[in-house]
Amino acid sequence: MEKVVIVGGGIAGLICAIELQALGISCVVLEAEGEVGGRVRTERFESFLLDRGFQILLAGYPWVQRYLDVEALDLKPVKSGALVWDGTKFQRLVDPVRHPSEIGDALSTPLLTWGDRLRLAALAATIYPQAPAALLAADEGLSTAAYLKNAKISEKAMGAFMRPFFGGIFLESSLTTASNYFKFLFKVFGTGAAGVPAKGMGEIPKQLAARLPPGTIRLNAKVTAREGKSITLASGEKLNPAALVCALDQSAARALQLNTKKARRWHGSLTLYYAAKASPIAENILALNGSGKGLVNSVLALTDVSPAYAANGETLISVSIVDRAGLNLSDATAAASAELKSWYGSRVDDWRLVKVLDLPESLLAYEAGDAPYLETTTAEPGVFLAGDLLTIPSQEGAANSGRHAAEAVHKYLRENG
Repeated sequence: MEKVVIVGGGIAGLICAIELQALGISCVVLEAEGEVGGRVRTERFESFLLDRGFQILLAGYPWVQRYLDVEALDLKPVKSGALVWDGTKFQRLVDPVRHPSEIGDALSTPLLTWGDRLRLAALAATIYPQAPAALLAADEGLSTAAYLKNAKISEKAMGAFMRPFFGGIFLESSLTTASNYFKFLFKVFGTGAAGVPAKGMGEIPKQLAARLPPGTIRLNAKVTAREGKSITLASGEKLNPAALVCALDQSAARALQLNTKKARRWHGSLTLYYAAKASPIAENILALNGSGKGLVNSVLALTDVSPAYAANGETLISVSIVDRAGLNLSDATAAASAELKSWYGSRVDDWRLVKVLDLPESLLAYEAGDAPYLETTTAEPGVFLAGDLLTIPSQEGAANSGRHAAEAVHKYLRENG
């Protein structure tokens, strides 16, 4: 039997397996579902590719540069900027450094004051030169909202862009997320491309899985019980490896009596996928709700980014809701549809609702004081944790935790035979 069993075939588990194989340590990955990826998956539904909620890949992530072949993924970029709905019309906001041909629009936008432009440039000058790990390790005990207030970013800029844009990433619009994570993302967004693989986000874990020897991954292998390093599968099979890595989300880890030092809250999300005859945007750019009102946080026509998201020539539109304001699923969907009509007019009547993804456990909260950036991976002797439950709630956090878990396993096996 393999020396190490990894429970969970998401980003953390796959990276852990890749690192263990590189160290010459045999392992098997047990994935409860019928495919790898965890929360980074793409479903084929009708003629569409539906990512598990609104997700993008940041090419500037250190883990991406270390583990992924971005060219093979055929990353399709999302433009750096947004079309911001101000309550009556759309205002264009783009990064003039990344899109110099649009510098006129960037300088004339009413969404930012001249003071905002200067202060954001000063933030970039301070943050961009710093190493990603250094940014994450520097916990100031501040929320993102407090950090930006201290930086004197205007309420106009906060409402029009910072709150809806970063709130859409953090899945909380109050920006209580720790400032060290904000600064890390500010750097990654500002210095690298953002986009989606041509055939969906699920291509990322597939590429990682392809690096492992055949037979390493066992699908539909759900672990139902654990006692120390010993585990029992739903089939009744029992395994007793030399080391056990649980690369699971917080809820699944706790179900196996594996608890982190601090239980963190979940942030949920609601994604509405629509099919339309034509794109309401006709450009690979995010539409943001900067009005401060309504349910809809953002809209992206995914087929404007990658036509492969729809096989029949239709437009696939992703609508993201961060806070449904206590509404049930049916009422939230109806309210969002009515709101979209104020954005795009009667053409919304012709949109067809393809699928609703209600994900109450989309992302863990990461608030001021949640440092250290990476909690220890050792849960019990010979039992190790991996996943974003230990660190920042992102692909970067998951990948780093998988690598650290592999290093901890290697050390444990060396010391314990």
